[in-house]
Amino acid sequence: MNLQSRLRKMDLRAKMSLAIIAVLVPVFSLLAFSAHFIVRPTLLREIEQIGVSAGKTLASEIVAQKLFQKANREKAIESRVREFLYTQPNIRRMEVFAKDPASSKNLLVASSIEEDPEDVRFEAPEVTAIHSELHDGNDITERGWDIWVPIYSGGISLDSTSSRREVKVLEPKPLGSVRVVVSIALVSRLARLVSNLSILGGGICVVLLYFLLNAALRKTIENDRKLREAERKNVALSEQLHEAERSLLNLEKFAVMGQLTASFAHEVGTPLNAIGGHLALLKEEVAPSGGSSRDRIGIIEGQLAKIAGIVRGFLQSTSKPASQKQLVDPYRIIEKTLSIVRPRLELLGVRVEREFDRNLGPIRMVPVDLEQVLLNLVNNSLDSIRTKITWAPKQERKLTLRAELTETGGREHLKLRIRDTGEGIRPEDIERVFQPFFTTKGPGEGTGLGLAICRDVIRKYDGHLTLDSKAGEWTEVSLELPYGEVT
Repeated sequence: MNLQSRLRKMDLRAKMSLAIIAVLVPVFSLLAFSAHFIVRPTLLREIEQIGVSAGKTLASEIVAQKLFQKANREKAIESRVREFLYTQPNIRRMEVFAKDPASSKNLLVASSIEEDPEDVRFEAPEVTAIHSELHDGNDITERGWDIWVPIYSGGISLDSTSSRREVKVLEPKPLGSVRVVVSIALVSRLARLVSNLSILGGGICVVLLYFLLNAALRKTIENDRKLREAERKNVALSEQLHEAERSLLNLEKFAVMGQLTASFAHEVGTPLNAIGGHLALLKEEVAPSGGSSRDRIGIIEGQLAKIAGIVRGFLQSTSKPASQKQLVDPYRIIEKTLSIVRPRLELLGVRVEREFDRNLGPIRMVPVDLEQVLLNLVNNSLDSIRTKITWAPKQERKLTLRAELTETGGREHLKLRIRDTGEGIRPEDIERVFQPFFTTKGPGEGTGLGLAICRDVIRKYDGHLTLDSKAGEWTEVSLELPYGEVT
């Protein structure tokens, strides 16, 4: 995973924190760099100038006051050295060396070191120019400038031996040297203080910026969350609106189908009544002769009665059934349903298995509602078995009906399960089978209303209708109806 993809996956707070670090780290790194490479060298040069100035001042005073020529030169020079140490706290040591005429060596005349004679340098090298050397070791007590300033005699001399007074410029003559050791501990402390202040300031800025941005981010995130919540609610409302539109469209389709069915039944019923009347008259006319004519008329009457029954069924399906609830025996309704479809069972060679819980009692509901649901579900199972026979004629043909007493949420339920060994339903179609006008059957074989009607009927009694299936093997429909009155 590259850096760009990782940055895209970071949340807003992490991105802002990273931006703070990216801005502040270079800034405070620059401050630390400046403190170490600009401020510190400048302070070191200032400290060096303090030492050089003190050495040059003392050397000038020695020459001007001819301190080397005095009898008590050591005391006079040491007194002046102590004054320098008092006025310049950064000066850690001052030593004055004078050239010995006999040996031409620079010997110690005065020193600020009194307690540790071993640390005093009694002889110094020849110094012809100002020399500075920085000692910046690990030991803070040894850090400092070691400065050597030469002491030269010279100046202007008045010759009074000649007839004319002459001014002579004397050639500088080395008389000795002044050694000044200036401590840089203060510089180190100042540099460290600047670095610490930079780090502390950076930390405080980071913390303050973090809390400020965190507060701003919390508000932004909260607003973003509210916006997403509003968008989700809008989507949900839009889906509800579309569902309501679909339901309204389905109701309109149901109404149109009801009108068409009623009109069809009426239009077919009228000629059927006429045919029945003429058939009755014809039956009276051929009654004396009897024989095969009378038998044929009987067959026609039977088929005509069947057509009339179908028409009455159409009319009953479009009219509102009686809504009077009564105690219904579920076993009787199941057996009645099986008796209605027995011709199809025998034609398809389907074996029926019954698994009933004999502890079941009657349930209060409209009888025709349970009959309608069971008949639709059983017919769907037989249609599925019939379709499977076309491509798997040797497979088992079985219809299983189970009835049992269950308890859900502290309430007893009648649970009916209808399982067939038909062609099953594809997984992508299971969620759609309860939608009105959706069907897995071929053209002209189904309207797609059966399961939708069954679900609406069961919901009317506060029940549940579920479906499970494995494509090519089986389908099981379960319905649960609660015992007791449903308001």
